[in-house]
Amino acid sequence: PLRRQRQMCIRDRLSILAFNLGVELGQVAILAVLLPLLIAVRFKPWYRQYFIPGASATIALMAMVWSVERFKPMGVFS
Repeated sequence: PLRRQRQMCIRDRLSILAFNLGVELGQVAILAVLLPLLIAVRFKPWYRQYFIPGASATIALMAMVWSVERFKPMGVFS
């Protein structure tokens, strides 16, 4: 029984590690594609006028939604 628990614990840890590594690799891949594009267009007039405010608003909205989802089960918004 104890050996089986230890094996399950190791397997669970490896699963979590593999998942996290996959997420991180995905983020690096997205960054590898987007960063050169963003650097290339950073001096275009529409970049500062439209893209930065739009991206900032999108990020702020996502943060608010995730905050509500996270704190709602705690009764903060009840």
